[in-house]
This record gives sequence, C-alpha cells and structure tokens, in this order.
Amino acid sequence: MAEAKSSSKGASDALEWLAKQAGFPPLLILRRYLKLAIEFSIANEIMAVLLADAPAESCAIPVR
Repeated sequence: MAEAKSSSKGASDALEWLAKQAGFPPLLILRRYLKLAIEFSIANEIMAVLLADAPAESCAIPVR
C-alpha cells in the first residue's frame, strides 16, 4: 500500500524533514513523539530502569 503524501515533505519523517529545513518542530509533533516513546517504554517495561543502568541497545525505540 502506498503511503499518502499530505505535504511537501513527502514520505520522510517529520523530524528529519524539519532538521533539513533548520526548523524547530511544533510542540504538537514533539508531544506525539513523546507519547509514542512513553507508550513503547511502558509496554516493554523499561520505564523503571535508571538511565545510567540501561544498556543503549536494550532501550532503543524502533523507527519505522
């Protein structure tokens, strides 16, 4: 299934596109990314792990 292009950024990730444009992401986008990261962390039981104790590879959030 082809991905719909709803803006000039095409199929690229919104944060990658904004970085190329030297722009700061709107708070709505940051809020959405934070919500997804928190949901992932809760589902994978990594919210209770201290950052200093967490190996980077076990806490990596997948990117689609």
